[in-house]
Parts: sequence; C-alpha cells; structure tokens
Amino acid sequence: NVIFIGETGAGKSSVINLILGVDNRAATSRDGAPCTTGFRPYDVALWGTTYRLWDTPGLHESSRFTFSVPPSERALKKFLREKYFAGEIDLVVYCSRAGRALSSMTSAYKTFGKPIRQFAAPLVIAVTHLEGMQPAMDTWWVMNGRKLENLGLEFDGHACVT
Repeated sequence: NVIFIGETGAGKSSVINLILGVDNRAATSRDGAPCTTGFRPYDVALWGTTYRLWDTPGLHESSRFTFSVPPSERALKKFLREKYFAGEIDLVVYCSRAGRALSSMTSAYKTFGKPIRQFAAPLVIAVTHLEGMQPAMDTWWVMNGRKLENLGLEFDGHACVT
C-alpha cells in the first residue's frame, strides 16, 4: 500500500498515472483544480508484485487566520489512522509542486510527514512540475534538498518528475 498525499494541485494523480503507465486513469486537471474527492485505490503490477496506490484528496493551504482543522486534513488523518491500525501503510509519497511555498510544506510535514516517518512507514517526496528544470529535473533536489533538511523536513528518498 503506497499512499500519495499533498496539497491540491501538487500532482498526486499525475504521478499515479505515470506509475500506472496510462493517462487519465486517475482524474487530473491542467489548472490544479481539485479532482480527487475521495480515497481511491489503483492496483498496478510491477516486477511481479502488485502494489495498491492510494490517491487522496488534496490538502488545502491553510490560512494563518483559520483556527479550525480543514475537512480535507481531518479526512486524511482518519484515513491514515485506519490504514495504520490495519497494518496497511508500506510507503507514503508526499507530492509537492515545485515553486510552492516552503511554509506550507513545513506545515504539512509537521502534521503528517513526521508522525508517518516515526511510526508508520518510510516517507519519500515527489517534486512535480519540473519539466522546465535545466540541466535535469534532479537539479531541483540539488538546489533545495539541503534547505528542506534545514527546516526539519526529512525524507527517506526523493523523485523529481514532470
């Protein structure tokens, strides 16, 4: 069970489609509008093993003036708790769109990433929307990986994708 989490428009569904090898099996949007409204599993066989990829609704960047937990965050916490107690979390992929504010990444990491890494499963980051990165997409990680570590955002691996 591989669970994809991240803000609305971060590219969770697109990364799942990339792994599945098909376009638009998981609904996507060109403008980053919300497409995934529930927790949707997609099974894929790779190298003789079947993996279940979970697409999740996007987290909305919370306002610093909001004192309540957004519904998308509550629903994701409930989903992750259920999967954790059922022993059904093997990997979590945190998707983040290149160019998004590090402050929203830090907030999501503190809420989801850190507890996931400590108690449930490895956590990796997939940085998306890097088609224009030169000389290669992984340049983003070379330029920003240390910044994330300095903010306390630690990952067990990374992927830089279009």
